[in-house]
Amino acid sequence: MQLTNYITNDFKPLSPNDTLDMAVVLFDNFSMDFLPIVEGDKLVGCLPFDFNLGIEEKRLVGEYLNTGELFYVRKQDNLLDVLRIFGINDSNTVFVVNNNNQYLGYVTQYDVMSSLSNTPFFNELGGVVVIKKSLKEYSVSEISQIVESENAKILGVLITDFIGDEVVLTVKINRMRLGTIEASLKRFGYVVLESYHENKNIDDLQDRYNSLMSYLNV
Repeated sequence: MQLTNYITNDFKPLSPNDTLDMAVVLFDNFSMDFLPIVEGDKLVGCLPFDFNLGIEEKRLVGEYLNTGELFYVRKQDNLLDVLRIFGINDSNTVFVVNNNNQYLGYVTQYDVMSSLSNTPFFNELGGVVVIKKSLKEYSVSEISQIVESENAKILGVLITDFIGDEVVLTVKINRMRLGTIEASLKRFGYVVLESYHENKNIDDLQDRYNSLMSYLNV
């Protein structure tokens, strides 16, 4: 899942010497929450979609740099790094630079999510169990051993939340019926918060994912 496979560079980025009305045109043509501001070949700022509220469009983009934002990923980062930046900045777009901060293009949230949807965690048939345990006591290797002791395999594990000193994990398993696995997890001190292992529950989970993808594609 190398980031370079998802970089798009289909328009000329804004320059500090451009007028803000040029940004309006780009926002009208591209469904982006932010636009890149590039000076020379270096990324120097990110212009948000709502920049023009109360601002004269003939002013220069460079005037915004003192109060603007700047976030990016480097081309060697992975897709999980990109997801984190999406969330932190509430953006559907993240800009990509090299080690010299030269602008290379951008990555969209939809492209990243589409790529991740093709991983076994999302597209392989199986059950899902959401569990929690103390940060000091949980172990992915222990969870794997518990699952494998029931003649099943883990397709993926995600840390989905922290609650005080406890960690919440979503575990995808290559089995639809998880009753004995849930019982084993409980014996080892894991609290089972949710599970999706009947056909209806799996369909509901797929529906939620499909709805998310449709929303990102708007």
